[in-house]
Amino acid sequence: MNPLAHVQYHALFNQLPDPVLVLAEGEPRYWNPALERLLTAPPTEADPRLLEALLASGPELELPCDGRLHCFRVQDIDLPADEGAGRPLRARVLRDVTRERKLASQLADQSLHDGETGLLSHNGLMVALEPQVSRSRRYGRKLSVAVMRLEPATRDTEVLRRVAETLKDQLRWADLIARGRDGDFILALPETGLEATRALTDKLRDRLQEGLQALAPRVSIRFGLAEWCKTDNAARLLQRAREQLGDPTGNRPHPPLAVV
Repeated sequence: MNPLAHVQYHALFNQLPDPVLVLAEGEPRYWNPALERLLTAPPTEADPRLLEALLASGPELELPCDGRLHCFRVQDIDLPADEGAGRPLRARVLRDVTRERKLASQLADQSLHDGETGLLSHNGLMVALEPQVSRSRRYGRKLSVAVMRLEPATRDTEVLRRVAETLKDQLRWADLIARGRDGDFILALPETGLEATRALTDKLRDRLQEGLQALAPRVSIRFGLAEWCKTDNAARLLQRAREQLGDPTGNRPHPPLAVV
């Protein structure tokens, strides 16, 4: 390929709004103005940690920009060898997808169902739980909430779906099952007092032991339980159950349930 073609590449990259770093055998050879503005300095003079991140990045990369952390989608493009140096070149193009990720996160927050497990999301739970609280307040009916936490936390989709399936299999049609924003599983149990809820979580422990033994033998499970009282709305009832997980009030929480 003649040198003019590389000049054309440079001209094209200079016009791109996306940051571009051209590498020769893993070493910076050329960068466009958009990348220099992003780093506020040439890559060779910028914070070594930023250059290291650029050189070692996978499909996605996070870099500070304008005082905020931006997410970039990384695309590598192989270029013909530079005849002058005889080394193969690779263009690393960074596309800022921060706004897309923010919008996707907002849409996920507004969704009524959790994408990984198919259970109710936090929003879906609150929509369904508030009428149950109103019913308990009006008619004096029992209502309990159990927050179940996996420790250590896991993002293993197979484990999460197995837990969700076990919960759906063991609970009644009227019970609400959700996955909260922090990954906890939440059970809302109409017509159920605290002691009956404890008995249920003991039963769930046995089922989960059986179902998770092969997939996640080291995972343990903790429950936080709360029964509705007259001062509770849906958010307060859920918060009281969460508090039992960390036991900030000195009350004895439901004991840890070890999955072995």
